[in-house]
Amino acid sequence: MKRVKDHRYLYRRGDVLWFRRAVPPHARAAFEGVGEVQTSLRTNDVSEARHLLPRELEKFERRLSLATGSAAPRETIAQSRRLTPSKHQVEVAVREWLEERMSRVTFSDYSTEEGLAEGKMRLAELAAHSSDVENGLAFGARSPMLTTQWLVETLVEKNGWWIERGSEVEWHLRLTTGRAQIEAAQWQFQDSMGKPRQIRDATFEREQYNRDDERKQEIERAAFAVVSFQSLFDGYVAESSPAASTIKAWKRQIDKFVSFLGHENANDVTLANVVAWKEKLLSEPNATGKCLSARTVRDTYLSAVKTIFRWGHENGKVAANPAASVRVRAPRAIVERERGLSDVEAFTILSATLLPPEGRLSAERAQAQRWVPWICAYTGARVNEITQLSPVSTYGP
Repeated sequence: MKRVKDHRYLYRRGDVLWFRRAVPPHARAAFEGVGEVQTSLRTNDVSEARHLLPRELEKFERRLSLATGSAAPRETIAQSRRLTPSKHQVEVAVREWLEERMSRVTFSDYSTEEGLAEGKMRLAELAAHSSDVENGLAFGARSPMLTTQWLVETLVEKNGWWIERGSEVEWHLRLTTGRAQIEAAQWQFQDSMGKPRQIRDATFEREQYNRDDERKQEIERAAFAVVSFQSLFDGYVAESSPAASTIKAWKRQIDKFVSFLGHENANDVTLANVVAWKEKLLSEPNATGKCLSARTVRDTYLSAVKTIFRWGHENGKVAANPAASVRVRAPRAIVERERGLSDVEAFTILSATLLPPEGRLSAERAQAQRWVPWICAYTGARVNEITQLSPVSTYGP
């Protein structure tokens, strides 16, 4: 693998360009133990690779910052707060682009020789562009057409999305975007020839645009509706059927959040409200005089609120999800010793099982005290796993 001159982290292996960067020894656990990350950019064009390289670098920096507990670069932090869209959201965004693109189309005056020549050239360009985009999406293509990739990245930035490279959502976005480019070229070609538009792809039929408009109107109506947290919680529980212990715990956290807000309308909650609640939980001492840990706030308190809001937004119950971008940065736990027992500790425990039982223990309890540590030592199981085992009959069910 040979480094490309004047391009840091960019290397060439054969005809393909790669992102390559060493992993610091203290962070390798977060990179599955490897000492170096190597990712194919799936292109042999340096100009295209230069365009793709920042994405791989941002992914690397994000994993590195999470592994080390250090602050990530500003771009990486902003990226981590973005949401991954659904396939439906991808299609809506691409339809919006197609409509806006067609609204900017202009045509020449074909009644003059100059206009006719320009029109013929334009038709040839449209046909070539449509063919190039289609070839870039075809099975076995090494990469999409560069204009398709640029448009994909523009849509991602415009909508504030975070899409993992190589994921199903990225493929759907790339495919839908390319098909929209082909549709735009075909429509312009048909308009230029004076023919009615023939919609090739059902994704871009007028009925889909009408449904998008209806959905927007529903969201706008939902923004002014009074939606109680209790109704959101009940709807989530009815659909997801979580464990009884989860229902009890999450209901307690939701009630605490409502008490903090002073009202029950989920549509009136803002990002600032959720952040203020998070900061209050992290800074105010509880009944024991201690502040909650960042991990507890993230996994117990904030998790319930985020899940309920996400369900409400996905199902059109609330206009927005104000908790979507809120994160709690839990510091790395300080490891003072290994989790397992040392040889001395294991010897002490197992030696104690050989001593006569103290006190007036029942025969069963004395046997458990004698054998449970040995079973744990040989199997690696935990005490509660062994003590909860039930005898199994060998003579039938």
